[in-house]
Amino acid sequence: MLIEAAQKSGALITASHAAEQGRTVMAVPGSVEAAASGGTNELIRKGAVLCRGVEDILEELHGVSAMAMAEKNDVPSAPPVPSGPPPGLDETQRRIWDLLTEACHLDQLVQRLGLAVPQISGALMMMEMKKAVRRLPGNRYVRC
Repeated sequence: MLIEAAQKSGALITASHAAEQGRTVMAVPGSVEAAASGGTNELIRKGAVLCRGVEDILEELHGVSAMAMAEKNDVPSAPPVPSGPPPGLDETQRRIWDLLTEACHLDQLVQRLGLAVPQISGALMMMEMKKAVRRLPGNRYVRC
């Protein structure tokens, strides 16, 4: 999976080798104006799997997304309103959960929590995998 890669980067060479070996190549789209997103956007044009969020990764890994399962079983796709934090959150994840009373940008979380970007990004990724938060366009997050 490529998150950001310029037009001529080593990451693109690695992705090409992976594709040649029959591996799935996924790419997160970026701004058309950002030079650092040129490579990932080009990969998507050439057939890489578009990755918009954790659901796309799970669908690619397991072949079925949660939304497809909901449609198949006639389960309403509207998520329930969270009443409290999900179980299994560590301290950092719990602090993030408490701040996400409305959609919040990653930079806002960094400022409010006073933690490093990698620490918060890692916690958010784990929370996405636990289906506790969802990433919105523009690097904003909301509770699930």
